[in-house]
Amino acid sequence: MSRLRQYGINTVRIPIGYWAYDNSNTPFIYGAPGSQNGFQNSGREGSVDWQKGMNLDHTTDVLKTIAAKYGKWEWSGTIVGIELQLVMHDSFLGPSAWLDVVEDLRAEHGLWNTPLFSIDAHYYRVFGEDNSNYNQDDHINATCQWAAAELAAAGDASLPAYVGEFSAVTNICVNPDGTTTGGMSCSTPGCQCQTMTGWQDWDDQMVAQVRRFVEAQLDAFEAHSQGYFLWSLKAPNGWGFLNGIEKGFIPNPLTSRQFGQLC
Repeated sequence: MSRLRQYGINTVRIPIGYWAYDNSNTPFIYGAPGSQNGFQNSGREGSVDWQKGMNLDHTTDVLKTIAAKYGKWEWSGTIVGIELQLVMHDSFLGPSAWLDVVEDLRAEHGLWNTPLFSIDAHYYRVFGEDNSNYNQDDHINATCQWAAAELAAAGDASLPAYVGEFSAVTNICVNPDGTTTGGMSCSTPGCQCQTMTGWQDWDDQMVAQVRRFVEAQLDAFEAHSQGYFLWSLKAPNGWGFLNGIEKGFIPNPLTSRQFGQLC
């Protein structure tokens, strides 16, 4: 933790599954009973059964256990929040899509009208066919626009927004002259493609372009959110925070900039 503090990190996010508190079934990575999204990361690929049968009650019971333990005063200087659920299938929608839900909750019970209730948005520019058609300038522009629209909308509605996950990864290729194209393959002699080249082999042009994208995200999230978490600390290749610090595509400290204000 002292090492992370040196880099400018002041909070860590630790996803855990319900099994950590009720180990009566197969341990999941950060899943809910029955799977909340049907993805491998929930521990069950295929059907989404979280909202069926007793699974919701099971989830609520586990959340009560977590809240009873970490809601105590002795943890107030350590635990800053508990996420009710992670990577639900509908969470691909931006924060603005959930504002009507927040309004209904606040109308039903005044306890929801508090800055202690917030929303978590995950932001990735690497998944989906469309993202493979963007060069790095396109990714940066889209990031700035998304933050100014989606995160700002939550802020305007007095709903604190956090970027619970983001990464340095985009499907781009970088030419020797520093220009970028979208995709995972290139034909220009000397070009590199980010997701197809190990981070240790990235040349200076690739490192610079990845850092531009990271700096743009940091600026956008700093301006429009209450906090942000890169996924993740020791992940492989361009997903790893420590890899980024070592290679230089993540600023150290996080407040340092090589490319000025990008958003």
